[in-house]
Amino acid sequence: MIYLDNAATTLRKPAEVYLRSNEVFRYYSANAGRSGHKPAVEAAEIIYSARCAAAEFLNIEKTENVIFTFGCTDSLNLVIKGLFSENDHVITTAYEHNSVLRPLEYMKTNSGLDYTVLFPEDDGKIRIESFENAIQKNTKAIIVNFVSNVTGFVQNLKEISELCAKRNLLLIADCAQGAGVQKIDCHVDYLCCACHKGLYGPQGIGILAISPSAPLPTPLRFGGTGSKSFDLVQPKDMPEYLESGTMSVQNIASVEAGIRFVQANREKIYAHETRLANLLINGLHSIKGVTVYSPSQAKSGVVAFNVRDIDSNVISQVLDKQFCISSRGGFHCAPLVHKFLNTQAQGAVRLSIGIFNTEKEIFTTLNAIEKIAKSL
Repeated sequence: MIYLDNAATTLRKPAEVYLRSNEVFRYYSANAGRSGHKPAVEAAEIIYSARCAAAEFLNIEKTENVIFTFGCTDSLNLVIKGLFSENDHVITTAYEHNSVLRPLEYMKTNSGLDYTVLFPEDDGKIRIESFENAIQKNTKAIIVNFVSNVTGFVQNLKEISELCAKRNLLLIADCAQGAGVQKIDCHVDYLCCACHKGLYGPQGIGILAISPSAPLPTPLRFGGTGSKSFDLVQPKDMPEYLESGTMSVQNIASVEAGIRFVQANREKIYAHETRLANLLINGLHSIKGVTVYSPSQAKSGVVAFNVRDIDSNVISQVLDKQFCISSRGGFHCAPLVHKFLNTQAQGAVRLSIGIFNTEKEIFTTLNAIEKIAKSL
């Protein structure tokens, strides 16, 4: 099988992630922060070690401001629902995933939040002037998808960060695709990550990294934290303030193993993924009947295309059943991107590359797509 759906989740993980997951699940899965016995203390130490690794990797000054969530969607919901109120205004983009758009729409309907969506120009870029022109008196934040999960387009996060600093706005970055492969070298107030993609960790866990200068969102969940049990209000101490309930020690330890792997190989991963993506893009451009939606020069491992006007799910199913190639068809939970691409009817086929893909797999995939394009 050729697996090219790494933007959804990385199927193959580094060996150290599997080993660490097995070790912790077998020997250290006590309830961290609750009991005072040795296994519980060891579990708490494992979580703290992972929190320190994530803080270092994401350039967060305060370790306690690294929050483990249920995923990037959970992180984004926590910020959007816990930060904004009536009469606030937010700027976002057509590249956003529904994990941003749906909470924003919920807040608009239920809390009076207003938001503006910026669409790209023909070259796929959203100019910084568009962000600046969209700022209103009550604008509180900009929310951007760092790397598009549909086309692989990479936003200029540094430029947007500088605008936010100049205009005293908060910056929320959806780094579900970017974290791991892309280096984040600018100030972000709320950095939301999925651990099961570019960080090569398990599913069901994410990270919310909050800048020390940013206000804390109101928690989505209230409950046991292992501290101040007689207080009926949620303790304000971080990270407990935003981490109610039993922590997943096994998953958190696996995340640390994934982070350590990526940290040691980040440049290699980026070079490998973009090289294979460029091979894929160039090859797709040469196949008659294929339209490519990704930038001509890849800056990520995500590539989107269609074959004439054929439903993208049909192409994806043929790749799977006839060629044993895993891809993703449909709309990728990002409807406004398809409005921009004019692919509302058929969606797009997405091929997404990871560190364990090979050049041979790319050429095999191109050969399969060429056969499909000729036969359908």
